[in-house]
Amino acid sequence: MLSSLLHGQNFSYKIKLQNVNTLPEAKYATDPLRDLFKTYPIFNDSLDMFDFTSSEFSNEADLIIYMNSKNYTVIFFSYEALKPKERGGNK
Repeated sequence: MLSSLLHGQNFSYKIKLQNVNTLPEAKYATDPLRDLFKTYPIFNDSLDMFDFTSSEFSNEADLIIYMNSKNYTVIFFSYEALKPKERGGNK
């Protein structure tokens, strides 16, 4: 299972939705994103996109299907796996 392989991994997401360009519009889109990513997605109003980190993984195809079911169109999606923090004093 992918989710068990990625346990403890964090991801940085950038997501742009069609017709979500202001904070009031973004407010309504945060609920489905929060349900999927299990975190509060931060809307960067200078870039007109959500920019946040989460330990939940979603690929672009699954996100598009999910957001379409919530009446949103994904027009940009990127993610980056963040380097895990080192534990203890081992470097």
